[in-house]
Amino acid sequence: APDDADEPLVTKFTTPSTYKGLPSLGVLLFRLVIAAVVGIRAWQHITHLSATRDMWAATIAPSPGIIAWTQIGLEIAIAVMLVLGLGTRIAGLLLLILAIAQLAFVQWGVVSPFQPGAADFIGAVDVMLAGAGVLFATVGGGRIAFDGAIHTGHIGRKNDKLFA
Repeated sequence: APDDADEPLVTKFTTPSTYKGLPSLGVLLFRLVIAAVVGIRAWQHITHLSATRDMWAATIAPSPGIIAWTQIGLEIAIAVMLVLGLGTRIAGLLLLILAIAQLAFVQWGVVSPFQPGAADFIGAVDVMLAGAGVLFATVGGGRIAFDGAIHTGHIGRKNDKLFA
């Protein structure tokens, strides 16, 4: 028997399936759409700062001014992170937390989300943003992102060490 029969088979590390062409394009476009929505919301909140402060003042949350500025800062950071594809999983987690906070304190605080005679329910956009946050936190930004380039390089270095 040959001597190499005792050695275990070694397989190369591979990139995830979301790094293929079409899934990467889909994740890129989705990142850009969500970044646009979050960025527009940040712009609306910063240009109407008193209304944003009043929105938080109507809740049980303390320090509405600090919370309003924190929300605006998070929205700007999330939008930039999603456009660049840098820290996409962290941006997804932040987006999920922000959307849940909006739903719990502002949208659904003391009222039912289902209003009689309404065609939609209150907070539908925030529910979708929470879902997008879950997706980004679990899947990442795809190959067409700084995260993808970093991860692909890391996999290449691991394979170089493995097969050196």
